[in-house]
Amino acid sequence: ERLLLQQRIHPQTICAGWRLAAQTAKKALEECATADVTRQDLLQIAQTTLSSKLLSSEKAHFAELCVKAVERLKGSGNLDHIQIIQLPGGSLRDSYLEDGFLLEKSIGVG
Repeated sequence: ERLLLQQRIHPQTICAGWRLAAQTAKKALEECATADVTRQDLLQIAQTTLSSKLLSSEKAHFAELCVKAVERLKGSGNLDHIQIIQLPGGSLRDSYLEDGFLLEKSIGVG
């Protein structure tokens, strides 16, 4: 930006060029987009997203859990239906995907 201003290019011209570039990039991405997303594609996307130091050892396991959870939405796309419950103890590998609801319950005495 500063180089363009140093070349005495008007800021409005820079903004117009930026908007044109954004429109061109969006059009190119839309042309490349496909509705044919395979399960393998979803796994690769999930693994890329989960690339962190905390999950690096269990990246494949958590990617599988993520893909299964999204598949259970059956196209609704409402991610609010996926809840993550954190419980103390165990290891990352102990994480699992459960059908239905989980309730944490204490046994009452009385």
